[in-house]
Amino acid sequence: MRLRTVLFATIFSLLITASASAQVGRIEGDVKGRKADGTLVPIEGAIVDIVRVDIKGNYTVKTDKKGHYIHAGVPYVGTYTVMVSAPGWAPTFATGVRPDREPVNFELAPGDGSKLTIEKIQQITKQQPPAAGGQQPKMSEEERQRILKEQQRQREEAEKAQKSFDEMKKHFDEGNRLLSANDYEGAAKEFQQAAELDPSQHVIFAQLAQSLFNAGVVRFNKQQRDEAKEFFTKSIEAGKKAIEVLSGTQNATPNPTYHKILSDPLRILALRYGSQDSLKEAIAQYEIMAGLATTPADKARSLVSIGDMYFEGGKIEEAIAAYEKVLETDPNNYAALHGKAKSLVSTGEEAKVQEGVNLMAKVVELAPKESREAKEATEMIAMIKEAYSLQPQKDKDKDKDKDKKPAPRRKP
Repeated sequence: MRLRTVLFATIFSLLITASASAQVGRIEGDVKGRKADGTLVPIEGAIVDIVRVDIKGNYTVKTDKKGHYIHAGVPYVGTYTVMVSAPGWAPTFATGVRPDREPVNFELAPGDGSKLTIEKIQQITKQQPPAAGGQQPKMSEEERQRILKEQQRQREEAEKAQKSFDEMKKHFDEGNRLLSANDYEGAAKEFQQAAELDPSQHVIFAQLAQSLFNAGVVRFNKQQRDEAKEFFTKSIEAGKKAIEVLSGTQNATPNPTYHKILSDPLRILALRYGSQDSLKEAIAQYEIMAGLATTPADKARSLVSIGDMYFEGGKIEEAIAAYEKVLETDPNNYAALHGKAKSLVSTGEEAKVQEGVNLMAKVVELAPKESREAKEATEMIAMIKEAYSLQPQKDKDKDKDKDKKPAPRRKP
């Protein structure tokens, strides 16, 4: 029994060891270069050497066009030194790297494009044990000072970046607070400062666009049309920037909400300021939203909005076509029925007006009583009955039934 227990424990231990050795992780990050003018650019084709220092192991990858590198097959239990080099840039490195931790990012300075070796790094960090004869591998003092200076610069840059991030977050949080308190112009100022500190955050531009739009609505309702238009125009700029920044983010997927935020001020400029360019842009945004829709209801709402834009812009045939596209798959969509009905009535042609009135009656049946569509349909039916002496077909049929005289009774 004792022998069996020992053997089982040994086998179990071997299974654990085998399982651990089979685990792999990944090391990834971004490599960027700081140009002489201060701009930061991704470095494509940089050589990234991942060297395992606890036991022998060396893995080499290159950065893609966005400066990103990844190696997803390194043994999980190892400790690594990562060295980066690229033509025209000074090499740099990071030590004590473990897989599946935070991304290991690098910022390179202009240089001669030379490569580091693990021996040079060990000498710099004073981790290299004496070589045979008690001598260290040779490295010039100039090279050692250059690398140490570069490391110091990177530390200072990291501290500066952290300070900038903290300041950006302070403005972003304050912007959200003011937005919730309906102080839209104050919120816009905070989001603008946050965007200036970190223009790579698409969500900041989205919040800025929303705040500017709301501020424009407030001004517009106060009859301050010129001031409102300025806010709407700036909202469009911020909305486009949010979409642009998001599209440049790695593995990003389009956000329908951002297109909705952009469409709102475009719609106002089109319908309240008569901008035909804004009309076209707004319709384009609704078409994108329809394409991104994940449910039939979301797609229908976007298509109805396209019809509404055409209708308000005086393009009646295009409006009817947009509404009918919804009704093809959802014949009881009361918003599309309402849009088609008012489009038909607007033609002034008696046959189309009659068809529009018939559809309005259907809207009254289908739409919630307190909805805008139901109220407008009821009012329009009454107005058309007075102006054109027309009424829904079903009401005509009822009147005919009333006018019918009962058949004479047959005498016995």
